[in-house]
Amino acid sequence: MTAKRFWILASLAAFGCSELPTPPTVVNAGLYRDSQGVWRDSVNKLFMDTLGIWRDSITSFFDSTAGSWHYSAPFMDMPAAYRQFYRYCANCHSTLGTSFLAPKALKALRLDTWDDITAYGANRLLLAAQGGGMPLSPGPKVPDDVLGRAQAYLASWGDTAQRVILRGFNYWEAENFVRKYCADCHTPAGRNPQQGRAMMFLILDTYDQWHKREDKIKERIDPTYDPSYIMPPDSLPPERKPTDAERLSMMEWISRFSPNTIDGQGMGDSIQTQGIVTEGAVQGLVYDTAYKLINRYCADCHTLGGLNKDQPDAWTYALPLDTYAEWKAAGILDIQYRMDSVLASQLRPPGQIMPRTIFPLQPTAAERQLLLDWIRRGSPNTLTGQ
Repeated sequence: MTAKRFWILASLAAFGCSELPTPPTVVNAGLYRDSQGVWRDSVNKLFMDTLGIWRDSITSFFDSTAGSWHYSAPFMDMPAAYRQFYRYCANCHSTLGTSFLAPKALKALRLDTWDDITAYGANRLLLAAQGGGMPLSPGPKVPDDVLGRAQAYLASWGDTAQRVILRGFNYWEAENFVRKYCADCHTPAGRNPQQGRAMMFLILDTYDQWHKREDKIKERIDPTYDPSYIMPPDSLPPERKPTDAERLSMMEWISRFSPNTIDGQGMGDSIQTQGIVTEGAVQGLVYDTAYKLINRYCADCHTLGGLNKDQPDAWTYALPLDTYAEWKAAGILDIQYRMDSVLASQLRPPGQIMPRTIFPLQPTAAERQLLLDWIRRGSPNTLTGQ
C-alpha cells in the first residue's frame, strides 16, 4: 500500500462517513392548480421513495424508444434493490456527497452509476460492507436486510434465478398471494421488465413492508376503487391475476390490519392504543382547543417523540409538527387538503385523509370541522383562535 493511500484510508477511518443527507428544499414545492382548476401534487416536490432514496419527478423522463427511464441525478439508474444499499456509500463516493472527505474518496472510487458499480464489482462492494470495514466507523453499518436485498438481486442475474425469498409472513395465504401476483415486479429477484420501476414505489419482500403500506395495497387490489390503478395490471393475462375471491380475501384480511398469525385471524397489531404519544406537537400555540386536537391526533406520527410505526416517514420526510412555526410553514393548503375529504378527492390520484383510518384515535366530525375552520382563518395564534 502506498503512503498516500494509507493516509487517505487513515483519514476516512478517523472521521467516518454518514448516509447521504437530505437534499436542499426545492423551490415551489407543494400543491399547484392545473389549467382545469384542480389541485395536484407539484412535480417539483422532492419525496423519499420506499427505499429511502430522495427523488424528484422533474429529473426523470421515460424514453419510449428505449423502453426505460432516465434520470439526471446520480445513482438513479441503479437497480432498486441496490440503491438502498448505496445510501451508505453515497456521501463520500458520489458527486452528491457533501462529506468533506468526498473529494478524496471520489478519487479512490466513484460510484455515481450502476456502470460504476459493475466496473468495480458489485460483489466486492458487498464484501466490503460485510467484513471489509465499510462504511468506516463512526458511520452507520449497512443493515443485514439491505445487504440481503442486494444479494438477492445479484442472485437473480443468472439464467436460473433463485426462488423469491419472502421474509416475516406467518399467514401462508398472504405470502402465497405476494409470491404469485406481486413478487415478479416488487421483489429484488423479480424478472418482470417493469421490476426496476415498480420497486421504486414498493419493495414487498417482507411482511413489515406489506404492513406499512397495507392501506395503499388494499386500494390497488380493490377492483371497485379505481380501475386505472388496479394491480396486477389489467394488461396481464388472466392466469397471472388474482380471482375476485382472492382479492376479497386479502382485502378482508387487510381491513383487520393484516394480522400476522398462522390462520390470519385477529385484529392485527396496528390498533393497540397503549403507548400512543399525544403530546409534544405545535409548541408555542396558545389556542388551547387546536393545541389539544393536534396533539391528540397528529403527535404520534408528526413529532420527534412519536411512537407510531409511520413516524420515521411522517416526521422526517413529510411534515414535522413539533412547533406552531412548523405548522404555519407547512402551508394552509397542504394541511387542509389532508383533512378535508372533499378537497382531497380533487387530487389525482386522490389524497390521503389524515389521520389515516388505521390510526386508533379518530377525530369526530365536529372536531375535524373545528380544525378546518381555524385553518381557513389562517390558523391565528390567539387565545380564541380568531
